[in-house]
Amino acid sequence: VKMPTSNKKSSPNSAANQCAICLSNIEPKKRSVISTCLHEFCFSCIKKWSKENAVCPLCKQNFTEILSNIRSDADYDVYKITITNQTGYRRYNRSKILFIFY
Repeated sequence: VKMPTSNKKSSPNSAANQCAICLSNIEPKKRSVISTCLHEFCFSCIKKWSKENAVCPLCKQNFTEILSNIRSDADYDVYKITITNQTGYRRYNRSKILFIFY
């Protein structure tokens, strides 16, 4: 996987270094990447997000893995996500209601 690299010309407070979930600057040690689209987030933010919705907050692609503790393009940790249905949303029990009008 070719990891995105930070733009060295961007300032530390630029949007390129900002987590789209918490809006804080992403600390290098907490940087994580969604495997399908390579969008970057704080690991704790995207992990918490994935418990409710395993869809990228930026591009809406489903994902099943978060790449974290990135040391190089080939050396990183993989956090597996369990998707319970095809939309990426966790499954909830729903009741059907039948309305009959006379």
